[in-house]
Amino acid sequence: MRFVQSVMLVVLVVAPLAACHALEDGYQRRHVESGAPVAGAVAVAGAYTVYYSNDAEPDYLPEKIYRFDILSRASALAADGLGSIAAMVYDTDAAVLYVADNAIGAGGVGDTVLKLQDGNADGDFLDDGEIMEYAPTGSIPFISGLDRGPDGRIYAANADSNQGDIYVVQDVNGDGDALDAGEVAVFCAGAQSLYLAGVAVRSNPLPEPVTEIYYNDAAGEVFRLIDTNGDGDANDPGERTLFASGLSGGYDLMFDAEGDCYVTAGTEVWQLRPDGDDPDDLTDSATVFDDLSTVAGFLMGIGLNLPELPFEPWTVPGAQVLVAYLDLMYSNPTGMFLLEAESPPTATPTAEATATPTVEATATPTAEATDTPAPEPSATPSPVATNSPTALPSVPPTWPATATPLPTATPELELGVTLMMPGVEFHPGDPCWLTAEVCNPGAAAGSAPMAVLLDIGTGDYWFWPSWSQYPPAIDIGAVDLAHGCQQVEIIPEFAWPPDTGGATGLTFYGALLTEDLTALLGALGQWEFGYGD
Repeated sequence: MRFVQSVMLVVLVVAPLAACHALEDGYQRRHVESGAPVAGAVAVAGAYTVYYSNDAEPDYLPEKIYRFDILSRASALAADGLGSIAAMVYDTDAAVLYVADNAIGAGGVGDTVLKLQDGNADGDFLDDGEIMEYAPTGSIPFISGLDRGPDGRIYAANADSNQGDIYVVQDVNGDGDALDAGEVAVFCAGAQSLYLAGVAVRSNPLPEPVTEIYYNDAAGEVFRLIDTNGDGDANDPGERTLFASGLSGGYDLMFDAEGDCYVTAGTEVWQLRPDGDDPDDLTDSATVFDDLSTVAGFLMGIGLNLPELPFEPWTVPGAQVLVAYLDLMYSNPTGMFLLEAESPPTATPTAEATATPTVEATATPTAEATDTPAPEPSATPSPVATNSPTALPSVPPTWPATATPLPTATPELELGVTLMMPGVEFHPGDPCWLTAEVCNPGAAAGSAPMAVLLDIGTGDYWFWPSWSQYPPAIDIGAVDLAHGCQQVEIIPEFAWPPDTGGATGLTFYGALLTEDLTALLGALGQWEFGYGD
C-alpha cells in the first residue's frame, strides 16, 4: 500500500479536477467515487484512508461503515449492524474509531458513543469484541457532532432540543471506556438557540497553549468555547463567545493547519479566515469558499486529509478537504469531493526583441591595400520545435534507466528532478524526446525511486517506465542517485509522426521518492507541451 500511496502522491499533487463552480482561485475540486452511497459522516484515518457511514436500504437501518482508500478508490465493509450514525472521529495514535450512534441498532445501543478497534488487524471491525459501548446508552440524546481533543477527551454536540448542549466524554480511570460515574458530563449547557450541528476541537498554541472547542448551528453561527478557569466546563461568563455569523446554515466544521475554519452549509463550503484586525473574531470574515449547488446535493460531513501539510492556494503538495454529501438529483450519487490546491502556474518565457545597434560612419583612413579575407558562411541554427497534446506515440520503455553523467560544475545544486524536451509544440517530422535531469547536492545515495508520469488533462495518467495507464495501473522507475547532476533518458529521440491530430495542455511530471515510498524527495519537475499537424 505504501508503494501505491507514494506514487499516487505525485498524481494527487498534479491531478486536474472536474470543472469547478465558484471555487476560490488557486484551488481545484475533484469528485472521488466511493462505490457506495455516503450517508454523511466521515472520519479521516491516516494519509489516504477515510471511514464513511452508509445507509442500508430499504429502511436505512441498520447502518454500515465502510473503509475507503482514496488512492485505489476501493471501499470495503468495516462495520455493520449499527443504528443511526451521526458523526465519527478517528484516533490515529490508538487506531480507534469513535462513532456517535443515535438509534437502537442490532447491538442494542443508541444515543451514545461507540468505540471501534480492529483487534486482529484484519482491516475491519466485524469480529467479536471489536465494537464496544464507550459511553452509556442514552447518555447523550441525538448527537449531531463529534471530535477528539489532544488530551483524548471526546466532545459531542447534542441537538436534542432548541437548547442543545456540548458534552465531554473521557476515560478518567483508564479502564478503556467512559461508562463510569462522572465520565460523561455537560461541558456547555444551552449552547445554541436553533439546532446545534457540528463540533471541532482546535489546539491553539498562541499566545499560550489552549484547547478551543468550536460548534456551529443551523442559524449560520459558529461559537467558541474555552475553559478559562480550568473547572472542567465552559459554563462560566465569557467562556462562550460568538466566533462567526452570517453563514447560509451549518452542518459540520473543521480547521486546517493555518487555523482557518471550513463549514459545510447547504450546498456551500464556507471559509472563516482571520482578516488580521482581530484573529479571534471572524464575524466579518466569513466567505463562500466553494459552491457545489450544480454538482451535488446537501453537503454534510467535512474532514481534513494530510493535516500536517498547508491548505493554501497554489501550494502543492498540500492538505486536502473531503466533503461528503447527500445527492438526491444530481449525477454523482456516491462518493465525496476533494478540495485541494492547484499547482502554481508556470510562465512561458517570452523572448524580448533586442535593439539593432546603429553604427555611425567614421572617416576611412588612407592606407596601403591589404588582402581582405572572404567571410565564411555562418551555420544557420535549426529551429526548435514547439508542442501540443493528444495521445503520446508509443515508445519502447528503457528499463532500468540508463544514466548519463553530466559535468558537476553547477554552482548550486538542488535535490530533485528537472524535465526537458526539445520544444513545447510538436509537428510532423519534429525531433522529440524527454530527458530527466536528476540532481543530488549531497553524497551518493545509491538507487532511488523515481516517478515520471504523463497527464493529458482528462483524469488519466501514464506512468514510466512501462507507460502503464492509471486508472487502474501505475509503475515506478529507479535511478542511481550519484553526487551532482545526471541525465536519465525517459523517451529516446524520435520524429513526431504525421496524422496525430492536435492537443494542448499535456504535461509530464517527474519526482524522486523517499526510500519508504511515502513522500516526494526534492523538487518536482514538470514540462507542458502540445502538438498539431
